[in-house]
Amino acid sequence: MPRARADADVYRAIADPTRRAILDRLRAGPAPVPSVAMPPLPLSPVKFSTIVTGRWLGGWFVTLLTLVPAMVLATVVADIPEGAGPMALAAATGSAAYIGLFVMIGAITRRSAIWALAVVFLGERLLGGYLSGIAQISPMWEAQQVYAGLARDDGGWRLLREGTPNGWGAVVRLATITVVTLAIAAWRLGRLKPTGGDE
Repeated sequence: MPRARADADVYRAIADPTRRAILDRLRAGPAPVPSVAMPPLPLSPVKFSTIVTGRWLGGWFVTLLTLVPAMVLATVVADIPEGAGPMALAAATGSAAYIGLFVMIGAITRRSAIWALAVVFLGERLLGGYLSGIAQISPMWEAQQVYAGLARDDGGWRLLREGTPNGWGAVVRLATITVVTLAIAAWRLGRLKPTGGDE
């Protein structure tokens, strides 16, 4: 009986596709261990737009599960339950545009964390507070305008800002920012040349 079991194990080992690929490789002659242990995978190249979209979707999915519920809960705790819907829409569209912006910054610059902080604090907070031209392309200001234009509470109108779209117009603006930043990131990734080191 032990002989029959050993024969069955040999046949099972030969029938396994991975082991057969290794045996086929070894039949060609001696080979270094990495080439035998890790044969090349038959993968097709992935488009840069797929990489960019995947990174953006991953980040947006996390914010939809964490940030949006937190913002909705904040409106409920503040005793403004009618603002929950506009707040959810503002957080979802604003985070989509922000993640698109950060993916773009990561694709076009080195030291992207420093550039992202500079854009948020210097560009959006400092300059966007005074210049409506910058506020019109700012995810922060436009997300605020989504809430200001759609909320029916007493404080929503205080957030309205002259010179920037609000309500559904701000939603369209945020969607445009998202699409444009992702398109720029995909375009830029297609033109990168791989280098060595820490790049």
